[in-house]
Amino acid sequence: MDTGNFDFSYPMTSPCVDVGNPNIIDPDSSRSDIGSEYFDHQIPITLEIPTQGNWNIVGLPVVVDNPFVEEVFPQSIENTLFMIDNDGNYLAEDSLIVGRGYWLRFSEDGVENITGNPITTNVVILQSGWNLISGISADVAVSSIIDEDSLIVQNTIFYYDDRHYLLADTLKPGKGYWLRSIGDGTIEIRLNP
Repeated sequence: MDTGNFDFSYPMTSPCVDVGNPNIIDPDSSRSDIGSEYFDHQIPITLEIPTQGNWNIVGLPVVVDNPFVEEVFPQSIENTLFMIDNDGNYLAEDSLIVGRGYWLRFSEDGVENITGNPITTNVVILQSGWNLISGISADVAVSSIIDEDSLIVQNTIFYYDDRHYLLADTLKPGKGYWLRSIGDGTIEIRLNP
């Protein structure tokens, strides 16, 4: 909010975003916010995503017009975007899908500026076993992931950092994570669960 300029809209991280009456839809087609103004999901944001030289697990943190890897992560090494399929095989890809995690290689440490419409909630499809997932446009505590079917095996969400897997307590925008599921189904990652 910028009350000095009479802007009473909410920032994306406000606890009032998308938690109002589920039967009321805001002008941007999202669930209503609490209060007289709303957070407009159609106003682009730019996120700074740090990357490390060598392999990274990445994800698409905003909705973009062109999800090709060269557009989203222009500093990456060409032809190094890989996803994992249902059988555990790595498949080369050329574009990214929201909610999915990917391996991607960079020649050196850097920062990618990714601009697009913010994602405040996402339903992620899981398969039994290990999955590569990604979060939304803001930090989300692992403990706040909505897992109604108890699919996530406790303490099995990991991020990759310089040749090491570490237990994650927060899903960060633009990063990908390994997650182990006991079955097929969905989880929901929300800004304000």
